[in-house]
Amino acid sequence: MKLIICADDVAFATMSAASNANIEWIRVSDPANFAAEPTADAYFNFLPDAANFNYNGLQQPVFINSVANTHLSADNIIRFNGWNGFIEKDIWEMAGIINDTAASVLKQLDKTAIVTQNIPGFISARTIAMIVNEAFFVWGDDISSKAAIDIAMKLGTNYPLGPFEWAEKIGHNQLYDLLKTLAISDPRYECAPALKQLVDKR
Repeated sequence: MKLIICADDVAFATMSAASNANIEWIRVSDPANFAAEPTADAYFNFLPDAANFNYNGLQQPVFINSVANTHLSADNIIRFNGWNGFIEKDIWEMAGIINDTAASVLKQLDKTAIVTQNIPGFISARTIAMIVNEAFFVWGDDISSKAAIDIAMKLGTNYPLGPFEWAEKIGHNQLYDLLKTLAISDPRYECAPALKQLVDKR
């Protein structure tokens, strides 16, 4: 099975290390190069702005890391959560049509698809984003330190990572983009000022 991937070093290493010997990974620097590999079984775009690319002409499944953007330009486009910390999981939340070809690719990757509504953040990402956002509200109000909040959440709720550890792993920009999108229809997701200031400084 030949899979074409556009990804940063972390995502590429994670995907290629976890796959079996039947998979040939071909890494490209730009999704525009997908068309140069017409015999691929599927394409993966892990770039944060994956939903903004044109995938016209590709017949096989195109899996795009699109957590906040729900745009699906064709039936072969499948959204998934490609955030760091999520792609390692055996279960992937997805939106789109999982046809036989896409199902076969996922089986080769030992991934189980949970098809959700085509909504921003799926389920787990919006939950993590809300937890991180609340932690930034607490830290921004000088109630506690980042380290103490992380420890409290790990010990009190048995979370594998604290909110600030999650934020570092996922990326502040990705969290901010999702919160901004969710806040359009629900003010509960309004971004904490401390998180917004952190993103604005970068």
